[in-house]
Amino acid sequence: IPQTLGGAVEATTLEGAKQTLAVGPVASQVAIKMLGTNGGGFFNVNAAHPFENPTTLSNFVQMVSIFAIGAAMTNVFGRMVGDERQGWAILSAMGVLFLAGTAVVYWAESAGSPVLNSFSLTG
Repeated sequence: IPQTLGGAVEATTLEGAKQTLAVGPVASQVAIKMLGTNGGGFFNVNAAHPFENPTTLSNFVQMVSIFAIGAAMTNVFGRMVGDERQGWAILSAMGVLFLAGTAVVYWAESAGSPVLNSFSLTG
């Protein structure tokens, strides 16, 4: 992950073409993004940029840490109010909503796009 206060960098691709790479104070903002769990990032693509998540493993670690912080806050809430069962209740509600949302998104993504299907571009 780049961390610089400099401007964009010019690079030459393997084909010999020139390319401008956006760099900046990325690493420090990624850490803040993970604590804030808002999903936004320096490149405005929600961690889908290759500089931010170059591998599947790094994406998995980032997602687990974002979930872990949110889940831990329910435990903190339960301890603060003096009844840990309330924290477990909130965590359970969050889990049910997450699983329901995941099922809906999986169903929608599995259906494919009618536009791509019309061009025989399924899969």
